[in-house]
Amino acid sequence: MDTEKNTKIGVNGKATEEQIAVWKKTYKDVYQIKVGEHYCYIRDFDRETMKYALSQLNMKVNTEKKEAEIDMEKIVNIGEIALQNCWLGGDEEIKNNARLWVSASMQAGELFNVEETELKKL
Repeated sequence: MDTEKNTKIGVNGKATEEQIAVWKKTYKDVYQIKVGEHYCYIRDFDRETMKYALSQLNMKVNTEKKEAEIDMEKIVNIGEIALQNCWLGGDEEIKNNARLWVSASMQAGELFNVEETELKKL
């Protein structure tokens, strides 16, 4: 783990406002996940992480309603990708405890979103 990234981590992984400001300066968007009394922090998906996450998806698409459905297992998998690749700091217990890890993964998976797009032949 990069100690420069984690110089201001306190009890149960809670970061100081100073540490959060450092992360925001570097990564812009920083997200806190709280699982019970444990905290961790992740940044937004970068392009490579997004590409990898997309490769792991199987979506059911309803073109009439313009909706896509992703099952919960895939959300957890995407969340695991986020935790593994976008982790900034926090309580290592989240990484070592299966229940905490899955709970954090479910929350991190919610960050995965793509903008609505339109393809139009001109």
